Amino acid sequence: MPKTYDEMLKLCRLVREKEPNMYGLTSRGEAGHQVSAAWLFHLTPYGGEVFDDNWEPAFQKEPSLKALRALIEIVKTGPPGIPTFAYGSMNDAFLLGNTAMYLDNTALPGIARDPTRSKVVGKVGYGLHPKAVKYSTETGGFGLAIPANSNKKEAAFLFLQWITTKSADQKIARLGGMPNRISTLKDAGLQKEYPEFKDILETLSMPTPTGAP
Repeated sequence: MPKTYDEMLKLCRLVREKEPNMYGLTSRGEAGHQVSAAWLFHLTPYGGEVFDDNWEPAFQKEPSLKALRALIEIVKTGPPGIPTFAYGSMNDAFLLGNTAMYLDNTALPGIARDPTRSKVVGKVGYGLHPKAVKYSTETGGFGLAIPANSNKKEAAFLFLQWITTKSADQKIARLGGMPNRISTLKDAGLQKEYPEFKDILETLSMPTPTGAP
């Protein structure tokens, strides 16, 4: 498991050179949000920022350029088509066994264990996002909300209360979903079942605000 960006990029080149029909790291790359997201994954580990503390642009500085060069290397050694890859295509390249590594988000483990969607069941290990000048990760997620024009606001609110309870969150995890609660990630039984939960917990202590618009 590569622990640094140098190790990861070296492994990308090695896999591409030595393994027929196998590529290094899958990535988003489609113009717009997707390629921006891909760059941001590598930005803060290299010490880069989108804006500095005075809200002056900082993405043209050397740390950010190093992140961009890393992304270029990932594209060169990655599966053909990365410049057109959105989220689904990037996932498919890994789930079909065409790439050796995946570095994007924590929704993958459940899918990677699903034999109806994955050809790499039982072949995946997990580790921390590699270090460049520091350990750092992006965080993000999806929200739950009730439309203002809903005519069933009370029922919707009760559903939100139920779906976010400890017991429901553990059921979601066991069905392959990503937990929403720290207590689920810390559950000893679930950690034994899903070893990646320990890495996710450690990763959650590392985010660096990017000031991304």
